[in-house]
Amino acid sequence: MIQSSLDRFAVISQERKTVPSDHLVYLTPSPLQPAVSRFDSYQLVLVLSDINVAWTDRDWHLRGQDIVYLDPRLVLLLVKRGIARAMEVR
Repeated sequence: MIQSSLDRFAVISQERKTVPSDHLVYLTPSPLQPAVSRFDSYQLVLVLSDINVAWTDRDWHLRGQDIVYLDPRLVLLLVKRGIARAMEVR
């Protein structure tokens, strides 16, 4: 399932300063951590400004697809620190 979804995603450029809210993204291991840079460690994430709305309205459907939620500020922090790379829907 993740493999088929991956085809619809593209890497966000390093120069990009923001990750749009309400977008599905992959948070992948950073190239700085090659030991964990395996495909099966990719995590599909829905970035939402209102986490409470996400959990109450959408979690029951998306959780079954191994999709989790992160606040946009947390996503930006992970990307900035090199812990993860973000990929967005084209």
